[in-house]
Amino acid sequence: MTKVSTILLVEDELSITDMYKAQFQASGLKLEIAKNMEEGWQKVEDLKPDLILLDLILPAKDGSLDPHLRVGFSLLKKIKAHPEYKKIPVVVLSNLDTTKDRTEAHKLGAIDYAIKAQLLPKEVLDVAKKYLNFKEEK
Repeated sequence: MTKVSTILLVEDELSITDMYKAQFQASGLKLEIAKNMEEGWQKVEDLKPDLILLDLILPAKDGSLDPHLRVGFSLLKKIKAHPEYKKIPVVVLSNLDTTKDRTEAHKLGAIDYAIKAQLLPKEVLDVAKKYLNFKEEK
């Protein structure tokens, strides 16, 4: 039996997570959701996902949301500093489209940076498959 790839989506917007979950499940991939940094880290530890899709603007521990704080960078840094998890590919999936954010993401170890608003769910799935080397059955 073939192992189903597990993708962790760290994203706090319910409409986005629902849309992606339906797309990924229809393709035979398991998409797990974390709504904040702490939950994201816990799921990295529990699931050891094959790929992480990471938003940058996430709620703080108290639930507040400050768009000036790129909480996702803190999670990316923590993942890449951990010997067991640093090889998990991380794609930043954000609506922040600045050179500074892209540069920081790559500097911290992200393998790609995609703009959510510019991609249909199918295109996000294609990005994930690219980094999973996922082969669809013909």
